[in-house]
Amino acid sequence: MAGYDAGLAEGGGGRAQYRGVALCPRLDQEGQGPQRPGRPGLWATGAIGSAAVQLLKQLGARVTAVCGPEHLELVKGLGADRVIDYTAQDFTRDTQRYDVVLDAVGKSSFLRCRRLLQPGGVFLSSEFGPLAQNLVVALITPLGGGRKVMLNLGRDDPGMARYFQEVLESGAFRPLVDRRYRLDEIVEAYRYIETGQKIGNVVVSVEPSTS
Repeated sequence: MAGYDAGLAEGGGGRAQYRGVALCPRLDQEGQGPQRPGRPGLWATGAIGSAAVQLLKQLGARVTAVCGPEHLELVKGLGADRVIDYTAQDFTRDTQRYDVVLDAVGKSSFLRCRRLLQPGGVFLSSEFGPLAQNLVVALITPLGGGRKVMLNLGRDDPGMARYFQEVLESGAFRPLVDRRYRLDEIVEAYRYIETGQKIGNVVVSVEPSTS
């Protein structure tokens, strides 16, 4: 964990803690960083998706995002070049082809999204998918040398922690905060998260002890 003071969103600062994640290094390894602006497609309104839009744009990528109609303008404001309303269009039938498809919340699978990928493209997921198929396919697809699955399960990475500190403090990345709860409201916070309706992050404030 990397902790530091930073203004996180409109209406509040506080203590930001971000665990070093594999998303940006994975994209750099696949040639989607500043050296080759790629074309990722992703779900965009959760904590991971809303962060990914901003961070990928910071890397110079062209981003297509997927969300519901009530969040189209929000996601455009995060920097997405193109936004697909999944209630009006089946995003898996999109005619564009992508270098990376990021399923940030396990709502899809490699088998559904395979046709969206360029040859050699990557389906990156934070979940194992239905019947753990993403885990199985992640082990198989590298053998074929074509489209493949990579699981973004997170890892301790001091370099990424420093990167997050830099983009937070510079204002290049501003986490999207949906609701804030006090520590004694943590049960309500979890109940809200479990509805699957949160937009961005839910923050639980831990006030310093006065004793």
